Amino acid sequence: MVFLRDKKGKPISGFGRKAGLTTIEVLLAITLFAAVAAMTAPFAGRTVGGGQVSATAERVTDALRQAQFGAMNGRNPGRFGVRFEPDRFTYFSGPSYSPADPENVVTVLDGGVSISHSLSGNDEVVFGNHLGRPSASGTVTVTADSGQSQTVTVGSDGLIGR
Repeated sequence: MVFLRDKKGKPISGFGRKAGLTTIEVLLAITLFAAVAAMTAPFAGRTVGGGQVSATAERVTDALRQAQFGAMNGRNPGRFGVRFEPDRFTYFSGPSYSPADPENVVTVLDGGVSISHSLSGNDEVVFGNHLGRPSASGTVTVTADSGQSQTVTVGSDGLIGR
């Protein structure tokens, strides 16, 4: 910081007062900061919720593709699927979901995020042949408490997309 100096070498702080901020200047800065924070808070909340929704939709898509890939490769026993519940989804092997199977891979959703679906059939999608066609088609929707959502589509031809 550069200071102007008088003839005696002492710093000149400007307009005949000492360096520093007045109470009014401090209050004005705090008020402006609070106003900016109040205006940006709603957007920050949507960004956090949107990140959770996007990450969960990506994990759902990955689980569906992993089940499809396992079936297409004919891995033991050649059938793989994903079961959907409002607060979790489960990757499993076999012709249908069995809650007692220790090989199940359960993904519990973060708080504030839920899953709903409109799958033909029931709560699960099973891939059981080398063509990668699912037992059910439809959509799986991931929704945050903030209202943001993303949809994963499972086509009858086996196409999985967001």
